[in-house]
Amino acid sequence: VLFRRFCSLGAVISVQYKPSFLLQSWRHFCMLACVATEAIRPYVRRIVDDELDELLASLPAIAIEGAKAVGKTATAARRARTIHRLDVPSERSVALADPLRMIGGERPVLIDEWQRVPESWDLARRAVDDEGGDQPAAFILTGSASPENPPTHSGAGRIVTVRMRTLTP
Repeated sequence: VLFRRFCSLGAVISVQYKPSFLLQSWRHFCMLACVATEAIRPYVRRIVDDELDELLASLPAIAIEGAKAVGKTATAARRARTIHRLDVPSERSVALADPLRMIGGERPVLIDEWQRVPESWDLARRAVDDEGGDQPAAFILTGSASPENPPTHSGAGRIVTVRMRTLTP
């Protein structure tokens, strides 16, 4: 079976795989797609990168917001050790079945497209509270849309929001 993925940068990546390890290889495919896309068009540091590095050194949780396709995920993934991509149906299903898995893993934990599982916001906020807010760079949340059911708490004092703008040539 041949699978083709069209990357946001216009590259087409083809991977041949056997259906028996489709689900297992999806994560590997996503990582390969990111590496291949970066090889085609390397990551360009932005002003927000320095701001994020400074904030992550002292804050437990950061939410990166911005328009679709401005590079929120790529920017956050460069800093994360654990990534939960909630725009991937299989990962979202796991998150919905066992929400506590989203806050587990090696820190910093990236919860990408958090608005697809709105309780992820409250879980990250609660984890920061439980840890006393002492652990910097614990969570990075990214999203470009508002959830249908917004979180019950704003995250004020725990989750700092950083606005990411488009990259201009």
